[in-house]
Amino acid sequence: SYKGLTVFPVTKRGAIDTTNYLSFDEAQRANVVAVTERGNKSESAQVAEVFVSNASSRPLYLVGGEVILGGKQDRVIREDVVIPPMSQNFRVRVFCVEQGRWNGRSMAFKASDQMIDSKVREEAALGTQGGVWREVAAKARKLGATLSGGGSYRGVIDDRNIGAQSSEFVRRLSPALSSSRTVGMIVAVAGRLVAVDLFQSPRLFARTRDKMIRSYAIQAIEAGGVASSEPSRHEAGGFLSDAMTARPAAPAIADESGSNARFDNDKVKGTERKSKDGKWLHKNFYKK
Repeated sequence: SYKGLTVFPVTKRGAIDTTNYLSFDEAQRANVVAVTERGNKSESAQVAEVFVSNASSRPLYLVGGEVILGGKQDRVIREDVVIPPMSQNFRVRVFCVEQGRWNGRSMAFKASDQMIDSKVREEAALGTQGGVWREVAAKARKLGATLSGGGSYRGVIDDRNIGAQSSEFVRRLSPALSSSRTVGMIVAVAGRLVAVDLFQSPRLFARTRDKMIRSYAIQAIEAGGVASSEPSRHEAGGFLSDAMTARPAAPAIADESGSNARFDNDKVKGTERKSKDGKWLHKNFYKK
């Protein structure tokens, strides 16, 4: 625990091998991913979708909540998606996190080194564009960040004070989640259980671990960094059990590399990404 943010590591034996997946950051460093506005002309761009091209021989795994900067508006990836190897112009659903601007010299994006705040991420996965904008504005207001022109979440990303604080959360909490068997974490903010992120393999989790800590850290900073008490391991385990046993609220939406399902019951709500052969890859649930 650190300043109101508590993480419970989730470990697993016998996880399937997902080491072949390339993370967004890895793909960008290797210069094998291109993210552009949908359409080859400015006037044909679409707010709700972007094109992702993967020039690698490995599948590219994008996690819901990852932020892309540039284009005509900054965006957030709505849900997990796998971009097949050597693919061109794969459509990826997004929400805008920059209300107002619809211009730009380039149609291209770059990946941010941060994942969006967990509350905005929840709204992006399970809510609406209007809800995302409201969460972005509320976040900046509560944190005292100045939204850049057009009301962009980039104002939170670029705020030096918020960046320094979230980096300290990563430094303090990342070691507890670094075991070779850790596949995810159960998260509590200000003494309340809020979310679980669970991957099928330790390496898939490790590639986004620090981004996720930053995401939840912003929620903890907003809450004041104080917890009067912490949930017990028993309570955290009960939350995990509720997530693992939840049933989809509707049929999964399939694409050429897998499917995404949504969950919503009286205890939890969330999403699950499955591979094309039906194995789940990532579960992200929020406690009601």
